[in-house]
Amino acid sequence: MLKYLTKLRNRLVGLLNGVSKNQSKWTGQPETLADIQSKIDGIDALQEELNHLKSQISIKKKEARQLEKDLVLYAEIIEKKANGFHKTEQKVLTYYGIKQRKAKEKWDYPKEILIPGITNTTDGSGFKISTNRDLLANGYEWERGESTNPQDMNTYPPMNFYKHSSKKSFVDKNVKAGVRYFYRVRAVNRNGEGPWSVIKSWIL
Repeated sequence: MLKYLTKLRNRLVGLLNGVSKNQSKWTGQPETLADIQSKIDGIDALQEELNHLKSQISIKKKEARQLEKDLVLYAEIIEKKANGFHKTEQKVLTYYGIKQRKAKEKWDYPKEILIPGITNTTDGSGFKISTNRDLLANGYEWERGESTNPQDMNTYPPMNFYKHSSKKSFVDKNVKAGVRYFYRVRAVNRNGEGPWSVIKSWIL
């Protein structure tokens, strides 16, 4: 729950408890037990809606990432055919939005094993996740897993795709206190993916 709503909810729960135990003092007042409870229920309903939206956003991000991969391949097929059709007339490629080819440079897929790092954010609301740079990378792919036992740092849970970023670091605030989270990263470019890093974990 959002911090300010959590504080407000706790405040209302305290007030509800006080009014409940001293109902004789509140007889005839507009602030009834039912009224206070309805405000608390409203916060709970909003939080449920927010959780649902977070889940939907996560699903849509995964779908968008897969769509990107599919359409990159699709665009590359068209560009490859256009380059073949106009092999001797490179200027025509500008009509397709394709830049004229320069001398080919050797460009390999990433091979370096990255080193992930995890620290708490300055406000204590999440983690700052980072890695070292791979010179061959144009992006970094992260996987995350959640442990059922926060004290166990060695039994790795299933790791699932979590984020693709062009930057070496990001802030993960989609975490809960008392849950151990595991992360690993690999460098990627259009020619392939590098090896996965070791798995590191952190608990808020």
